[in-house]
Amino acid sequence: MKTRMVVCLSMMMSLFALGMLPAAAQEDTCYSKDGNWAADTQKCTVTVGVQVNVDYPLEMAQYPEAAKTIDAFIADQQKTFISSYTPDYTLPAHVNNWGMDITNELYKYSDDIQTVLFRVSFYTGGAHPNSGYTSFTFDVKKATELTLNDVFLNGKVPLDIIAKLAQDHLKKTLGDMEDATMLEVGTTTSTPDNYKNWALTPTSIIFFFDPYQVAPYAAGPQKVEIPFTALKGQLAAPFGA
Repeated sequence: MKTRMVVCLSMMMSLFALGMLPAAAQEDTCYSKDGNWAADTQKCTVTVGVQVNVDYPLEMAQYPEAAKTIDAFIADQQKTFISSYTPDYTLPAHVNNWGMDITNELYKYSDDIQTVLFRVSFYTGGAHPNSGYTSFTFDVKKATELTLNDVFLNGKVPLDIIAKLAQDHLKKTLGDMEDATMLEVGTTTSTPDNYKNWALTPTSIIFFFDPYQVAPYAAGPQKVEIPFTALKGQLAAPFGA
């Protein structure tokens, strides 16, 4: 189920001069104004404003503590994005037509331990949209949110092992798109936040990397799935069982 918040200003351009043009010319002229041409109404609509679309993870709504965290995250994303809207009306209309889409994926280690991975995609008038990940892992039975430390023995995250596995995997998958500097910076253990977005499956832990974090934008977001067997002796119960 999707919930939508729309803050939008629309201008209807129904110009006399435009109406005098042939149909094809009207459509071309409308597009030249960054508008949408409706042939049935003979109107050119230029939309300027902010639109936020949220794909809500309804599976988690039955768990009050998880839902509270999720609701706060979504509300913060909406508020921050909308309040940052700074249109420049000297520029073409499409530059001032901002949008954000919040989608999600659900991962399950078990019925009790579940991860919600949000992907926030946004356009703010630049050359292309951008996006980023945010993940939350919950023990819904205990009504708690898990941290990465909770997954590992004695709360010690073996970042050196994880980083080596991530680097080896990304070097193989990126191929010609590899940028050695970006890969090093985006996976370095001196920045623990490089591994802040993760999800659990019954047999693995998956780390997610934003565009620009470990590779150029054209390579897109990246993920590295590490089997629990590769982390033997490092995992806390029940993950190391």
